[in-house]
Amino acid sequence: MENGRKLFLELQEKGIDGAILMDEVSQHWATGFPFTDGGVVVGADETLLLTDSRYIEAARGGVYADVRPILFSKLYGDMGAYAKEKGMKKMAYDGSRTTVSQLRRLEDGSFVERLVVR
Repeated sequence: MENGRKLFLELQEKGIDGAILMDEVSQHWATGFPFTDGGVVVGADETLLLTDSRYIEAARGGVYADVRPILFSKLYGDMGAYAKEKGMKKMAYDGSRTTVSQLRRLEDGSFVERLVVR
């Protein structure tokens, strides 16, 4: 079982709809792909890897089976649109690896009802 699926099952047991991963270490763990600019959203069906043009081609061939890489145009807006589309309302994030700036952008996006530190 891929890491994204393991994480989702753990969160689902706690009533959490998915996770937002903003740091390189967690992103690499969840996707199998090392990159430095973007984000990851772990959901029920898949793990979404949002990256920029420097990494998108390599990501398409170098990720775990449950990962779907996409090129983002506006990182937080694209993550929000995905979360809304999938009906995610309660999302986890790693409080020890998410910067204050990133957290503010996630909260300002208001695409989830609640963010939960994991």
